[in-house]
Amino acid sequence: MRQPFSEPPPPLVAADLDGTLLDNRTRSVLDGFGEVLAPPSKQKSPVVRPDDGLGNGLGWDSQVILFNDDVNTFQHVIACLMTIFGHNAQLAADIAMEAHTRGRAIAEVEPREQAERHAAALKRQGLGATVESIG
Repeated sequence: MRQPFSEPPPPLVAADLDGTLLDNRTRSVLDGFGEVLAPPSKQKSPVVRPDDGLGNGLGWDSQVILFNDDVNTFQHVIACLMTIFGHNAQLAADIAMEAHTRGRAIAEVEPREQAERHAAALKRQGLGATVESIG
């Protein structure tokens, strides 16, 4: 059964999915994905950027904000984050959980033009998103 994005997932307990450690919250959300998830070796890892949004002149001047809602499921949100940003399953689940618990989460920090495209892609998938300038 699909779990609404507005309800918290099950309690946290370690589990293993294709060699990747995931907690039960993430595992329960990902159970419905089937073949959508690539093996861990083909998933993109979070990228550590040299400027982490602190304005060192490299152009990473915007952040894409994902908002919580009462409509979308965790599965849908996680799938969108993985597809649109290339986040791995754990990072996408963490972002979805932060949006759920805090009402909003930073989905990505990147140049403005790319952030606008990604926010628009999230909106096309029925998710609430905006772009904010950093600094």
